[in-house]
Amino acid sequence: MQPHSSLLRSKLFWVGILYFAQGFPFGVFYDVLPVYFRQLGVDLREIGFLSLLGLAWTVKFLWAPAVDHYRHHRRWMFGVDFAMGGCLLFLAAQSGFGPPVWIAIALLTFLSATNDIAIDGYTIEMFDRQELGIANGVRIGFARVGILAAGAVLILSDLLTWPGAFVAAAVLIAALGVVCLYAPKEQPGGIRKPLTLGRELRGILHDPRALGLVIVLGLGTLWLIDRAVKLALRIDHLWEYAFAVAA
Repeated sequence: MQPHSSLLRSKLFWVGILYFAQGFPFGVFYDVLPVYFRQLGVDLREIGFLSLLGLAWTVKFLWAPAVDHYRHHRRWMFGVDFAMGGCLLFLAAQSGFGPPVWIAIALLTFLSATNDIAIDGYTIEMFDRQELGIANGVRIGFARVGILAAGAVLILSDLLTWPGAFVAAAVLIAALGVVCLYAPKEQPGGIRKPLTLGRELRGILHDPRALGLVIVLGLGTLWLIDRAVKLALRIDHLWEYAFAVAA
């Protein structure tokens, strides 16, 4: 029993690290960025629209099969963590709320959602069925710790200014990406049914509820982009075209 207990503790240790890394960017998006933009004097309505970029965490099921299919979960974690660090460094160099900032934040949420997929897939494969209960408790707890830890960026903003705080957050996320490479290797994949993006899209097209959700989310995303960069002023009849495609 002792070797099994030691192995379980090792697994739970890595679950804690990985889900802290999962929760931290989520906390930056929902807790830190609204405060940052409010201090810049951005209108509350614009900050409210910003929350729509969080739809990436809702629709991540669209590209989750691709991430799982190509496996190498630790490499996914490493790559997206470094890319998220790059997004935060970009924000550190900005001082406004223009389209480049919107794009950087959209990329940050997309990468964070992709990181969630890789971490969840890795964790499920690492544990036996009877261990999933305690693993679930640890992952939820440490994800919340990661979200709360993002509040430290607010404290650092007083000490280092906002650019310095974002640089510190970027360094932390990149460091977590490096740590992920030291997690236990993935289990060898068995025989896997061929999986393609086309198959996933066909499944959505044959489910009216899923298709309706995708259409609503697509229109919401287009509306958000329009609010940010005023596409409707540049493209005649933009919304007529959008609703025609949706219909």
